[in-house]
Amino acid sequence: MTFTNAQKQKRYRENLKAKGLYQITKAKHTVRMRIYRQNLTGTKKQDYDKKHAESQRAYRNKNKKPKNSFLSKQSFGKALKKAKCALPKDFNKKKVIARALAQAVGIVPRNNHQRTTRQLSSKIKNSIILFYGRDDISYQMPGKRDTIIVNDNGNKTTYQKKILLYTIREAYELFLAENPGISVGRTAFAEIRPEHISVKSSMAHRVCICIYHENVNLLLNSLSKHVNGSFCSNLYSFTSALVCDESNCDCMSSNCFTCQNYFDLNIKNNVIDKHVQIKWYQWKNINGYATKEEQQGSVEQGIELLSSKVKTFLLHVYIKRQQSKFFEESKTNTDNKKIVIQVDYSENFEIKQQDEVQSAHWSSKSVSIFTAYAWCGTNNYSFALVSNNISHDKYCVYNCITYIINKLKQQLPSLEEILFFSDGAASQFKQRYLMRNLTRMSYEYQLILSWHFFATSHAKGVVDAIGGSVKRIVWQQILTKKDKCENATDFINIAKTKTKAIIIDEITQEDIDKSKAQLQAFFSNTLS
Repeated sequence: MTFTNAQKQKRYRENLKAKGLYQITKAKHTVRMRIYRQNLTGTKKQDYDKKHAESQRAYRNKNKKPKNSFLSKQSFGKALKKAKCALPKDFNKKKVIARALAQAVGIVPRNNHQRTTRQLSSKIKNSIILFYGRDDISYQMPGKRDTIIVNDNGNKTTYQKKILLYTIREAYELFLAENPGISVGRTAFAEIRPEHISVKSSMAHRVCICIYHENVNLLLNSLSKHVNGSFCSNLYSFTSALVCDESNCDCMSSNCFTCQNYFDLNIKNNVIDKHVQIKWYQWKNINGYATKEEQQGSVEQGIELLSSKVKTFLLHVYIKRQQSKFFEESKTNTDNKKIVIQVDYSENFEIKQQDEVQSAHWSSKSVSIFTAYAWCGTNNYSFALVSNNISHDKYCVYNCITYIINKLKQQLPSLEEILFFSDGAASQFKQRYLMRNLTRMSYEYQLILSWHFFATSHAKGVVDAIGGSVKRIVWQQILTKKDKCENATDFINIAKTKTKAIIIDEITQEDIDKSKAQLQAFFSNTLS
C-alpha cells in the first residue's frame, strides 16, 4: 500500500509519540525554524510571509463553522447536494435516515411504538436451569478452589463449579429431543445457562513458532525504542527497510548492489544512543534443547547481532513467500485430473481415561494420527489415519500415502497428477527413501507424483485443524466416561460416531510389517 506524504508524516509523528520523543523533536524543529526566519531577508522574507499568510487563511477557512442560514439559492442547493451525497444509495435506507432526521429536528412527531417480544415463561426457564444442572449434562468439579461467587438478586452466593460435558449446540439439541413440546431458540437457551456452569474451553497457547522470525522479532522488540523511524517497529517494516524489492531474488539473497547498504542507512544511522544498555531474548539450542536465553548489552551490540542475522532472515522470508505463493496457486488450479494434497503427522494422542488410577496415569499409551487434506477442484477430502505404531518412519508414511492414493483413485477415476506438500521433517518426509519410493509409486499407479516442502516452521495449515478436531472429539467423549479408548481401534470408533466430514481409518501393524518386508530390500540400495 502506497502512503501519501501526509500519511507518512502522520505515521512518523505517531511513532515519535509512542517513543516519547515527540516533544523533543517538536522543540528542535521550533528552534530550527526560528533561526531560519531570522536569516531571511529581502524577497525571500516577503515570499515566506506571503505563503505563511495563505496557509493560515486556508487553515481558518477549513475550520470555520458554516453559517446557519442560506443567503442564496446556490448555497442552499450546495447544502442539499452535500446532504444527498451523504445518504446511502439504497432507497429504503434513505427513507429510514430521512424519517429519523425529520423526527430529530421536530418536523414530524416521534414514533413511540414499542416492539413486542415473546417472553419465555418461568416454567420453561426453570426446566432449562434444571437441565443444565443434571449430572449427565454437567460435571461437578471436586477441587476446593473450584468455586465461583454469583450475585443472586443482590446476595452473593458461592457455588461449586460445574463443567458442561457437551457444547451449547449439543446440549440444546438434547434438550429439544427430551422436551418436544417446548419452543425455545438456541440463543435464549445459552443465555439462561447458570453462571456457575461453565463451557469447557482452553487457553490460547502459541507453539511451533519459526525460530528465524522469532529471534529477529525479539531483537526488534528491544531495539525499536532506540532507533528513529518505524523501521524496527515490526517484521514487515524491518524487511521493507532492508531491500529495494521484496519480490526480487537478488535483493532478498543479499546480492543486490543497490540495497546492500540499506541496513546501515536505515537502521545503524538512525540509532539514538548506541551506548544505552538494554536486554533482549534469543532462542538457542543447548544440549539438544531449545532454550529462551536472556542477553544483555549495549544498543550497538544488539544492532550488530541483528545485522548478523539479516542475510539468513531475508533468504528465509523469500523462500517462505515463494513456496506459499506456489502452494496457493496450485490449490486454485486443481480438478479431477490434477490434485493437491497436504500431509502431516499430528502430535501423538496420549490415551487417558477419566478418573484413572495413579499407576495408569504414569504408564499411558499413545496413538499416531496421520492427517491429510486433498484439494480436488469442487470436491475436497479430509483424512485422519490412526495407528498404534508411533514411529512415524518411512514404512508408516508409505502405508498412509498408499491408502490415500487408493481412496482418491476410487473417487476420481480420471486422476493423472498429485502434488504433495509437507513440512521438512527428515524422519518422515524429507529423506532419500521417500523420494526413491515416490518414483516407484508413480510407475505403479501410473500417476505423475511430485513432493514439495514448506519453509522451516511454516507448514501450518488445514491438516493441523483436522488433527485437532479429531483429537478434541475423542477427548471430549473420554471426559464424559461414556466411551472407553484404549487403542487406535477405539479411537476410530469414537471419532466416526461424531463426524462424517473426515475419512478416518486405521493403519494396522500388520500393514506396516508387510510394507517393511516388501520395501526393505528396495531401500537398502538407495543412495544417499
